[in-house]
Amino acid sequence: MSRLRTALMVGAAISSVCVFGAAPAQAGEGSPILDIRLRAEQVDQSGFDDTTALTVRGRFGYDYKASDAWSFLGEVEGVAHLSDDFSDTVENVPGKAIVADPEALEINRLQVSWKDKATSVTLGRQRIIFDDARFVGNVGFRQNEQTFDALRLGHVVSESVSVDYVYIDKVRRVFGDDSPVGEWDSASHIVRLSAKTSLGDVTAYGLLLDFDNAPAASGQTWGASWTRSWDTDLGKLTLDGDAAIQSEWNGAGPTADLGYQAASVSLTQKGLTGALGVEILDGAGGRGFTTPLATLHAFQGWADVFLNTPATGVRDVSATLKGKAPSFIADAKPVSWVVGYHDFASDNGANDLGSEIDALARLPVNANFSLEGKVAVFNGEPGGPAGDVAHHQRQPLAVLAIGSVLRFDREPYTWRSGSSQLLRRKQLVLGSVLFHVGVLVIFGGHFVGLLTPLWVFDMIGITHGQKQVLAMVAGGVAGAAAILGALILLHRRVFDPRIRANSSFGDTAILALLTLQLAFGLSTIPLSANHLDGSEMVKFMYWAQGIFTFQADAADYVANVHWIFKAHLFLGLTIFLVFPFTRLVHMLSAPVWYMGRRGWQLVRTRRDIKADQAIAARKRAGGA
Repeated sequence: MSRLRTALMVGAAISSVCVFGAAPAQAGEGSPILDIRLRAEQVDQSGFDDTTALTVRGRFGYDYKASDAWSFLGEVEGVAHLSDDFSDTVENVPGKAIVADPEALEINRLQVSWKDKATSVTLGRQRIIFDDARFVGNVGFRQNEQTFDALRLGHVVSESVSVDYVYIDKVRRVFGDDSPVGEWDSASHIVRLSAKTSLGDVTAYGLLLDFDNAPAASGQTWGASWTRSWDTDLGKLTLDGDAAIQSEWNGAGPTADLGYQAASVSLTQKGLTGALGVEILDGAGGRGFTTPLATLHAFQGWADVFLNTPATGVRDVSATLKGKAPSFIADAKPVSWVVGYHDFASDNGANDLGSEIDALARLPVNANFSLEGKVAVFNGEPGGPAGDVAHHQRQPLAVLAIGSVLRFDREPYTWRSGSSQLLRRKQLVLGSVLFHVGVLVIFGGHFVGLLTPLWVFDMIGITHGQKQVLAMVAGGVAGAAAILGALILLHRRVFDPRIRANSSFGDTAILALLTLQLAFGLSTIPLSANHLDGSEMVKFMYWAQGIFTFQADAADYVANVHWIFKAHLFLGLTIFLVFPFTRLVHMLSAPVWYMGRRGWQLVRTRRDIKADQAIAARKRAGGA
């Protein structure tokens, strides 16, 4: 059983958030709010037809600062469907899976605020996010935002101590006003105390949740978290810990005490952060530990398998790597990326619940426009908590195409290989020839071998077994040459001081990623030797052809293959995802243009030529 969830977001054109005007800084001033996001989300779930959700969200409002103390904010949120190919928790479309983005037109925020140097008060419909949103958040990933009809009080006791109190009258959830679960009537209280100490940052919190129309989500939770960072020779080391206990409140909630524990360690160096973590939500008495007000999508994987904690609880052991790469767009913020792995089991570790691989890349085009692609691949046992679900793998291809077009249009000068042969030619010729010849053979073999229909091979008399042997032999030789060349180039780029000083993080990272992909590819050869009848090869052909022909069930073909094959496929899709943001783009032009290229290059200017001509004419006229 597999679940693959992908989302591609844009703005006005592909996932974007456009907010014009910052929060007012002076009394009597205001600023408009405009936030537009277009998103495509695809779902392939056993028992349902191919499901595609294309939605657009708009937020429109005004933030007004009446005085140094008083401010007012009003914001309307609308969500519209550009396709009706999915169920949305309000309208059920027979045969279509659920994507929780129903159409809506509602007041998202309507609040009045007062504050002085130490105290703040906010009354009305508002956004509330505490800490990492594990217990209280706005569920920002969904098109409809979660907001609260609430009274919030905050007080800064000292430079290191602050307290918060929130009374919630109503929870306006992401499912919309028309959904039977779109609103929770509440008489809930939240308290929070945070302090900065010499031993680290400490936060204590309590949630007394009482929902009239959602007793299963009610209960009391008390907990505390701790975090501390150190500067070491290896980089910035950070430790985090969190623990909580959950029990019945006002006659509702769990019948047995449930626990929550989380711990993580992370290391940051030169903008690259690696983290290892474990999170445990207990299960007992027929239910699991719940966090009903949280931004659940941010935790336990982006495939959203464990939005409801299983009755046996869940243990999530995770590894994450994230960083930023220089953008190819001038004056733009760096491209941010994240890859992660999750291993799920019951809270005591006795039952395997599956695993998940996540990847994200976000390109800020400018201050008001961004492009984001996200992929989540979950694999579990049949009958597990996710059911038999798969989400499409086609968004990396969309990011590759759209991102490459944007780069070629906006930054043509960066569309180059960026060779370092002038810095040091030694090792380059051997490594480059081995790498490029090997990769070209591998790419051509994969392109022809995977995307050519089976009936073509049958027509010319090539059996599946013969094709498998040919792929193993040719791919093995080419792969060995390519990985040897890649190791030479990687060694040169890492250990040569001049080249290392003139290399960006993206240059080294993409070369390392390609080397790892080649290693996984070579590792599949012994596995393929156990399937000389070509049966495994046929699965990958169906998968690849399904991806490129927009078939909803493409992931099903490879759901049961060896994990090394899956890692190889995942890395391949990841390379597609980061392709437009690296020097790999020269692959699209060099084979065609290199031999016949001119000795000059046209570069488009963004200056206003007509304005410059007018200024020059005025100067000439003045001089005359």
